Amino acid sequence: DDPVAAIRAAVGMQRSLAKDGQGREEIEQIHIRIGLHYGMGLVKDNDVYGDVVNAASRIVRQADADQVLITDVLVDAAAEAGFECAKMGRADLKGKDELIDVYAVAWSESATKQLISEVEARYERKFKELKKQQDQVEEELDKAREQWRNERRALYTEIEELQASIERARETARQQT
Repeated sequence: DDPVAAIRAAVGMQRSLAKDGQGREEIEQIHIRIGLHYGMGLVKDNDVYGDVVNAASRIVRQADADQVLITDVLVDAAAEAGFECAKMGRADLKGKDELIDVYAVAWSESATKQLISEVEARYERKFKELKKQQDQVEEELDKAREQWRNERRALYTEIEELQASIERARETARQQT
């Protein structure tokens, strides 16, 4: 019922598990993934049913360990709860007609660093893609320029041949006259 409280609870769970895991070996630590969505649901026998549960279930599958992912409808609630969010992309959720924006909640310093690394990696990949596209466009432009230069040379050669032909025709005409 309360999206701000839900986000605080999710962050509280991650923080409790992180604190509990301090000083323990990795195999003894508990890592969870959390996915949250907000919408209408049916409450029956202390359980929730409906589209909102299905969407949250699909969001949590995209989360990494120790990550809290939320949908775009919860971004304002996260800000109200005092947490920054980083857009992680758009998710194609089964049963939904449109893509849904997914955000990661920066709930700790390490989560914030992880988000920054993920965002940097995403932009680095995008930069490499764009650089590759730029190189392809420049290569195509260079090919087009070279083709244009070759055609221009061929036309100049043809014009010179025509001018020479005209000059020969004039000379022949003078001689015949």
